[in-house]
Amino acid sequence: MRKRMDVDSVAVAEADQWMAYARGAARAYLMGHPPPLIAVHGLILDSDEAALVQAVSFYSRWLPGDGRYVQRSTFAVGGPLFVAGSLAATAIGNSRRAQAARYEAAPRWRQHQSSPILLTNKRVRCCAALSGWLSFDYGAVTEFYPDLDRWAVVFSFGDRCAPLRLEGPAVPAIVLWTAIGILGPRWRNDPRLAPILPPPASGGA
Repeated sequence: MRKRMDVDSVAVAEADQWMAYARGAARAYLMGHPPPLIAVHGLILDSDEAALVQAVSFYSRWLPGDGRYVQRSTFAVGGPLFVAGSLAATAIGNSRRAQAARYEAAPRWRQHQSSPILLTNKRVRCCAALSGWLSFDYGAVTEFYPDLDRWAVVFSFGDRCAPLRLEGPAVPAIVLWTAIGILGPRWRNDPRLAPILPPPASGGA
């Protein structure tokens, strides 16, 4: 129990740090200050590309399964009742395998993993276990669903590739810089970003 409490407290502290970072960076950006840049070694960026944040996020993609299954056949020798029972059992088994295959083929969030990510002024880069570093350009995003209450954000890319979901403590920073990259000046008026936006100034007498 003690170990679990320590792990939870670390996660809460990390989430608080990322939220504080996002709020402070959003406030500074609205005041005209450029985003803080970080040095990146190894990955080669474009000449006009600047790195903003490195973090670890929980990564998944909205993908169908292959839906394949093996249909079995039966060769039964014996009396009529035995043969009929064997054929019926095989048919039931094939039906169950087909049903399971249809369920498996349905799109759902897959490839769940903890992934290093890099945010730049042009794209999100994620290091997936099977694919290595993947690039998701802001200009290719067709749908953008930040959910700061659930510490998650989803990006869709039309027919270009499968939707991407990122979750975890670093989501406030991810949402901030991707919103700016995707929405441009409209980001400051998006109500979904309210948790990281500074409150409106109250008028005084």
